[in-house]
Amino acid sequence: HIHVAEALGIPLHIFFTMPWT
Repeated sequence: HIHVAEALGIPLHIFFTMPWT
């Protein structure tokens, strides 16, 4: 499957660093 971060083209480390609440 595809991760939301990958679909947006954002690295996973940035995705975890900036948790979207």
